[in-house]
Amino acid sequence: MECGEVINLDFLNASDEEIGNAIYDKLLECYSISPDILNKTIMKPSDWPVFKASKAKTLKEFRANAIRFEIKTINSALLIQCKYVESTNQGEHVGAYISLGPEATELGRKIRKLAAMLSKLREMEML
Repeated sequence: MECGEVINLDFLNASDEEIGNAIYDKLLECYSISPDILNKTIMKPSDWPVFKASKAKTLKEFRANAIRFEIKTINSALLIQCKYVESTNQGEHVGAYISLGPEATELGRKIRKLAAMLSKLREMEML
């Protein structure tokens, strides 16, 4: 679930610690929203805050290159899954479990590694 304002972070130039801290900040903001409320607040893709923050010129460009990270807490672990927003293989993603509460730098490093793995799989035409 997306929550709060979009964090506009320069992923390629941000440190692992900055990425990890941004994720922890977002996890602390999250809260449960009923499906009824979500259905009443559906936006057009061109109005998505994340699309606007991406600076992509078109939705097609955004969907082809954007990576979605989904991070959930499960017991004493973080489940991290990432996939391209638009892919021919919608169900395929890369992911990892890590213990809850790693240093921000370790979390940022894991995010960067998963993004690189996803990119490499696409390059190899496996996604």
